Amino acid sequence: MTAYKNTKSTSKKSDGYVRLYQFLDGKKYILGSIVFIGLFIVFMFNSFATLEPVSSITVESTTLDYSKREEGSWKYTKSAKWISKGKARINIKLETIEKPRAEYTDVILVLDTSGSMVKDKIEQLQKDVNELINDTIPKGNKIALITFNDTATIVNDFTDDTSVLQESINNLSTSGETNYYQALLKVDDILSTYNKESNRDCVVLFLTDGLPTSETPSEVGEYKLLKDKYDYLSINGIQYELGNEVSGSIKNITDIQFIASTKTLSEFLYKASISPAGYDDFMLTDYIDTSDFNLKGVSKVSTTFGSASIEDDQVIWNLDGFKTGLDAELTIDINLNDELIGVGGVYPTHTKTDVFYKIATISATETTDKTTILKDNYIVTYEPNTPAGCVVSGAPSSKVYSVFDTVRLDDSVPNCSGYQFKEWKIVTDDVERVGNNQFIMPESNVTIKAIWKKVELAKSMDGKISNAQTLYKLIADNSSGVDTDIDFSKSPTDSDSGIYTMNSTKNDKYPVHYYRGNIENNNIIFANFCWKMVRTTSTGGVKLIYNGVPTDYSESTPISQDKYVNILNDETYPYTYDLTTNKWTSTNKTNLATATISLSVTESGTYILSYSVSSEANYDKAYFYKDGTEIGVFSGTKSGFISLNDLTPDDVIMVKYIKDGSGSSGTDTVTFSIDKATGDLVKSCNNTGTASQIGETRFNDNYTSPSDVGYMYGTRYTFGRYNPGLANSVLRQDRGDIYTPHYYSTEITYSSSTGKYTLQNAIQKSWSDNYSKLKGYYTCSGSLTTCSRVYYTVNTDNTFKYSLALESGDIDPTTQIVSLGKGVRDNGDNTYTLTDVVTVKRTDWAENYKLYKDYYICKDLTSTTCDGKYRVLETNNYQITYDRTFNFLYGNDVTWDGTKYTLVNTFISTNTWLTDRERLAKSYHYTCFDTSEECTKVYYIHYFGMGSSIYYLTLSSGNNIENAKDEMFENTRNSTIKQSIDTWYKNNMTAYTEKLEDTIWCNDRTFESGSLVGKDFDAGSSLVDYPHFSAYNRIRVLYSPSVECSNESRDGFTVSTESGGNGVLTYPIGLLTADEMMLAGANYSSNSKFYLYTGGRWFASMSPSVYNYSYGSYGPANVFYIDKDGKLDNYYSVGSNAVRPAISLARGTRAIGGDGTVNNPYIVGDE
Repeated sequence: MTAYKNTKSTSKKSDGYVRLYQFLDGKKYILGSIVFIGLFIVFMFNSFATLEPVSSITVESTTLDYSKREEGSWKYTKSAKWISKGKARINIKLETIEKPRAEYTDVILVLDTSGSMVKDKIEQLQKDVNELINDTIPKGNKIALITFNDTATIVNDFTDDTSVLQESINNLSTSGETNYYQALLKVDDILSTYNKESNRDCVVLFLTDGLPTSETPSEVGEYKLLKDKYDYLSINGIQYELGNEVSGSIKNITDIQFIASTKTLSEFLYKASISPAGYDDFMLTDYIDTSDFNLKGVSKVSTTFGSASIEDDQVIWNLDGFKTGLDAELTIDINLNDELIGVGGVYPTHTKTDVFYKIATISATETTDKTTILKDNYIVTYEPNTPAGCVVSGAPSSKVYSVFDTVRLDDSVPNCSGYQFKEWKIVTDDVERVGNNQFIMPESNVTIKAIWKKVELAKSMDGKISNAQTLYKLIADNSSGVDTDIDFSKSPTDSDSGIYTMNSTKNDKYPVHYYRGNIENNNIIFANFCWKMVRTTSTGGVKLIYNGVPTDYSESTPISQDKYVNILNDETYPYTYDLTTNKWTSTNKTNLATATISLSVTESGTYILSYSVSSEANYDKAYFYKDGTEIGVFSGTKSGFISLNDLTPDDVIMVKYIKDGSGSSGTDTVTFSIDKATGDLVKSCNNTGTASQIGETRFNDNYTSPSDVGYMYGTRYTFGRYNPGLANSVLRQDRGDIYTPHYYSTEITYSSSTGKYTLQNAIQKSWSDNYSKLKGYYTCSGSLTTCSRVYYTVNTDNTFKYSLALESGDIDPTTQIVSLGKGVRDNGDNTYTLTDVVTVKRTDWAENYKLYKDYYICKDLTSTTCDGKYRVLETNNYQITYDRTFNFLYGNDVTWDGTKYTLVNTFISTNTWLTDRERLAKSYHYTCFDTSEECTKVYYIHYFGMGSSIYYLTLSSGNNIENAKDEMFENTRNSTIKQSIDTWYKNNMTAYTEKLEDTIWCNDRTFESGSLVGKDFDAGSSLVDYPHFSAYNRIRVLYSPSVECSNESRDGFTVSTESGGNGVLTYPIGLLTADEMMLAGANYSSNSKFYLYTGGRWFASMSPSVYNYSYGSYGPANVFYIDKDGKLDNYYSVGSNAVRPAISLARGTRAIGGDGTVNNPYIVGDE
């Protein structure tokens, strides 16, 4: 490896001496001592080149050449950064090139086709799997395909026919739930006839987007069985669009796990489709440069694979057995030597790094002295930003600080004739502010710029600014009165739109006033952004919601027809042109009709697109485009304009009016014109759709825990699902062999010497032509006529074949039976015997299965005495579903002795779950899911409403449900949407913080109904009612919005606790609550006639709604959103939607101009 060639000289002063050091190849040499006697001597040697900081280095293996992507080669990237004063974090990311274990790899694709694999996910899966097939098959490999939802199906056995496989992939459809167990059973079926060759490997690629919801946890035992039975088998898992933490359910059934999204799926399909060889030995040893750093007190090294230890100045990372093709990371924090802290210098972190590795026949040690280098002194520069025509005096000089010093902004006030100094503004990106006048010194120089304001004598002398009305008073003075007559379950009309005063606050010092309905005068420009005023606060502030960036607007005149060129008018429904008004009007008034026109202008310039839409709200829509990009979409009765700055003849404007089939409203027309600007440009806030949002993101990256509704959150307790009913198969169910005709025979023979069956006089039959005639036939599956396991066809339909497996010499399918009893007898010794027993041949099951619902069975389906009472819940033509919860114990509470839980105040269920669940829901929410009262983990049931499933949270380490809620709702981690909002604020709003109030942003996580309210809550009276948060009750049940926050110390988000909130915010910004959205006019009906409607994407509130039980579009963790039709609805927390943050202007903020309309918004003054 090539060593770094930089050297550095530095000095440490002591008793009038300067001691010079030179760093060469990682070693420090004393060059000499010089006494200062009034002279300063400069040494100018090439060997003393300035040592520059290096935040990251990359090292690649050469014995196995990483640059040529040789199999088993590797590279690592080492990065270093300061994390606090005198402490640095070292991260090493190791990446390796995969080396397959064998020359060829046969892959069993096991693909989830349950109902949660919605449109985008299944389409991307089909595209990427087809690419994998195209890449894999030509290399001599084979692929088999299994799909699974409630059940599993072998779609294709191993084949190298690309067209057959891709046809199967293209025909995938989604429905049902998620059954891992059945999927793994089908893997066993394929492998039972698979002949493993020495030069071939076999890999299962298991892909799912959901947790198991049927027959769980049986899949864990099946996974272990597969690993024991087929020692050559690798099982790799892909967790697809299911959060950013690997689920325990997927870990339990796979060897290696990958997390993929629709954007990264292709990459991980390739990684998961091979079984990589591992390194026999792999050890990385990092040598700390002890001249500058030390490992004192460092005991923990974080690794994602392997183990790490510390010996003297060495960090030793052992990765023996690490699989090629995978990545791993190591992180350690090291200390700057005490005598160097605060001195300021440039410091190499390491002297060298050794990597020893062995794989196959290659064994090598590779060494490098390349290192990261940290700098600990940076400059703060105060830039005077001198306005034209003046000379700045009094600006502070530059200063040097160490990283993580707390720097206080200089309070000097510079002077510049004719200008007023406003503030010192930090213009360097990514500087962490501490309050209004301090910041943390970053690993970079910082520039602070003076901000000036031109003194305007006329304005400062006429009193207009000082006498301007405050926004609070402006709103209060225009209130229509208290809102006692408002029916919040109904959408506001134009006649009752206006400003109202909340009745519950009318006697407060600062009553709360709010805008409601189709408001046109609540627009305001603040911090160079458009906002809409929502309501006043109890402290005299005014809450605003983001509404985009101001656009330039001008007085304008519609251009004449001869100023348009390249007109492409709709042939069926052409737009007409009025020579008097110079406006275009649509003509498609017929339902399900679309009319499109595109055109350009003859001259470049600034234009305005004026429009008027009169249509059926939410259904008929007018779309406006510039050069193919949507610039506006409107529905209902709307009029306004869209700025077209710098429009040229090359630009194309397109208007598309789409009528749906639901009816008519208004004139059913779109009228528009392109107007030439004739006056001075002014700012307008006429934003809708995507223009009214700062971007799009999820509320959170996960949705399986109640914590995922938090604006901030703590520990994630994810739900589990226990099936009280288990399904036992009486017959095998396999999808018909529609692609590869199988061989069939009515006779078989068995050879005890070979252990194989032979089909006598076998005939190859296609499924589509013969499926109804295959009853009574034997088959080996596929093109085989001999096999160790043969299948007898009992019944068929057009999709599935139902059969019995015969093995170990059994040749008579009629000997296989099912035993059922009409009743069951308790033997008094923890065993039970079936009574009034009926014996059914499995060959007769398909014709008789409907007779046996509510019978009893033993779990093996043949015994008549067993360890429990198992009642048959459902039967179908190939399986029996039975209840397994007999004698299960449930408790109202639990105790903990340090090692295990004990259920307290218990109830024993002697009936089925379906029978007893209402009684359990009243107060028995804890269980061990067995007949015991003791367990090391206990389960708290949070939803009793499903007869076929029990939904629960898993508790451990002594936690009860109240402790768990405290941990889930602890504010330690930022939600995804908070990260997005904070980043936006940091980049755009920090200079305006002093103009905002630290109001409460309420993320009310109080449960109102369901067992998560507490262990004594009676959830039995409304079994279908899953846990709801308080906002749901106010919004969807009582229609009574509130501006109170019931648990301010936890859920009231503020920057400081002085304002009564939790004090955990970095910036004074948040989201509106669902209550505030309802005050504005939103409810559970589509509504385009209120000021929060944008016609664009859903956008989130800060209010949790429900903790559901499903994995569909609305579960499990939901928050309230306003949807694209203006409806206040709940949506799951991982849905990616628009972000419209909210802020609150401080009390006393004044409006110095404007009237609040979109074309003349209020302007906030400087006072």
